[in-house]
Amino acid sequence: MTSQATSLQNVYGFIKSGLYRQISREFAKHPRVLDLLQQTDLKDAPEQVKSMHDVLLKLKQTEPEAHQRLVELLRDFRVNLVVNMVKSDRDFQAGAIVERVCTSFLSISPRILGRLSYDPAVEAAVNQMMPFPLRQEKGQAVRDLEAIAELVARASLPGVSVHPEEARQAEENRPVGTMARLWRLAPA
Repeated sequence: MTSQATSLQNVYGFIKSGLYRQISREFAKHPRVLDLLQQTDLKDAPEQVKSMHDVLLKLKQTEPEAHQRLVELLRDFRVNLVVNMVKSDRDFQAGAIVERVCTSFLSISPRILGRLSYDPAVEAAVNQMMPFPLRQEKGQAVRDLEAIAELVARASLPGVSVHPEEARQAEENRPVGTMARLWRLAPA
């Protein structure tokens, strides 16, 4: 995602769509849950259901088993975000905006994996249909990508939890050009 308003709307819509699809599959034979879910998109919802929190409250009162299943689904639903084309710290705050909106309306909290700094060399690499780490080994965007990749790789290890700030600190100590060498070694 980027910090542009349309990107924020699109990423929220994408997350919401993915979550609602997961809920619809899990509760395909549960019309009450599907009805409440549908009401979150209606301006004049009959039961005043405007957010996932409202859905959970309604279910807790009437169908505790469905409530518990939905709580577990929301807990297990994982979303990771990367803020792209970051020119300033203000641009990076776009991730926090999406995180707050998702928490308020969807009762999930996306994880911000990091940022990719704005770099004109990335656009040039895209236009040449070449992975940007090959085009510019020493740019900030490459270092950002390396930090995110390390965070993802370390987090995929059993029993390891990595905070994005830890990955950023590790990135500062990494030799320049590591990602580009990996791109060259990867099979096509």
